[in-house]
Amino acid sequence: LYQMIYDDVHSRLGDALNSQIDDVSNAFFPLFIDANNNVPVWWDSGFDVSIISESFKTKIWNYINSIISPALNKAVPLVSAGFVPGMTDGADNVLFWFQDGEFDANGVGPNISASLARAYQRRMYTAYYNMPLHTDSRTLWRWKAKKAQLKAGMATQPNFLLTGDSWTQNNELATAIAGVLNAEYGDAGLGWRTVNYGASRDGSNIFRSAGWDLYDASPTSGAPLYGCGIDGQSINTTTNTAYFNVT
Repeated sequence: LYQMIYDDVHSRLGDALNSQIDDVSNAFFPLFIDANNNVPVWWDSGFDVSIISESFKTKIWNYINSIISPALNKAVPLVSAGFVPGMTDGADNVLFWFQDGEFDANGVGPNISASLARAYQRRMYTAYYNMPLHTDSRTLWRWKAKKAQLKAGMATQPNFLLTGDSWTQNNELATAIAGVLNAEYGDAGLGWRTVNYGASRDGSNIFRSAGWDLYDASPTSGAPLYGCGIDGQSINTTTNTAYFNVT
């Protein structure tokens, strides 16, 4: 009898026993079934329902808001809405980021050190207080390049200038510095000297006759009438008998 029942069931089912059944998930578990075999509430890798009424939604959101609303109005320290991390490493360090729309990176920042101090102030300064604290080294590079050419026997002339306050207006320090450079590279002549002081580093002297007006730059001297040298000194005259000699 058992064998007869088995054979009858097997003959009725046939190949359906080996057919794949679609749209079935072992993660789905019905909780309620209505009279029309609809499942209004179930678990599908978590609780879910078919339709949520507006009143039920309102209750849910009121409950959620009662929890998070105090936090929404609370200031969060060390968090900026203008900060967007670009990459983090395995230790959760931020390697580079965007802050207020500008790129920045670890080890440089903030904002690539103000865009490299605005490209070294672009070497053009509208006022003294805008002068950068650093240089791009182009003049030092030229000086070193000319020194190397001179040591190699090439025809070139590196220029060296001493100017400043009273310590460079006198001979002692200027002579010592120039002596070291002359011994190493030779001396092509001063090329420029002040019109104010008599004795110069190379032993030359300047003599001014009467009738010359001396401009000596100072915080209260005002602008020179006819310009001045790089040391802030110049002389001018309105007479045709004034003269000066350099010996």
